[in-house]
Amino acid sequence: IVGSRNAIFDAGLGLTRLGRSAEAFGYFREYLASEGLSAQERTDGEARMAELRQHVAVLRVASAPVGAQVFVDRLDLAPRGTTPLEVALPPGAHVVYLQAPHHADFRVETNLVLGEATEVQGTLVPEPVTLIVEVPPASSGTGTLTLDGAPIQPGPQQVSPGEHEVRLEASGRPTAVRHVVLAPGEDGRVSITLAPLGQARLRVASIQGAEVRVDGRRVGQGEVDIEVDRGADEWEGRA
Repeated sequence: IVGSRNAIFDAGLGLTRLGRSAEAFGYFREYLASEGLSAQERTDGEARMAELRQHVAVLRVASAPVGAQVFVDRLDLAPRGTTPLEVALPPGAHVVYLQAPHHADFRVETNLVLGEATEVQGTLVPEPVTLIVEVPPASSGTGTLTLDGAPIQPGPQQVSPGEHEVRLEASGRPTAVRHVVLAPGEDGRVSITLAPLGQARLRVASIQGAEVRVDGRRVGQGEVDIEVDRGADEWEGRA
């Protein structure tokens, strides 16, 4: 009831004297996780656990990613803790389950031996996430769009968490590249457009001092010498 480290230590001592070694082991593990222990207090706790190890079967669980919840034998009971975890159990066969948000569950069978420690290592596979790839109308349909080297169409893509590369390539144009990093459970969005070809000079000499427009924009009258984006342009002159 009182969660002080002294009460936890005393509970471990009482359970040890009652012969309930597995429960005592758990209390001393909790005691050693307490903040503010002196060097002597830590030494005393570790000594108590060392004495108990010959009377219990120990399960050591690690996972990638760390912090996964550990269930033993039954998923309908409370978790034993989070990884990395060391817990005392009855000897014999057990089933260990690991759960973490946005990851598939991990399950493994193991056999525990009295007086020994058995290690279990679990790698939890992250669930797919959605990456929405957008291509503005000006660049849509004008090149090859790829995600991590594979051709795709603009729109939602199912990918694994991590780093991804989106590329848009077109003949005679600089390649556009975007990088995005997605965490487990995190959807993302990236917009990519072809880079401009750069600048070129456009010189127009019109008769009768005509008004000159480029791509619908008035740029001058009569003789015009301007910089425009490389590529196809529409221009007209009106007298």
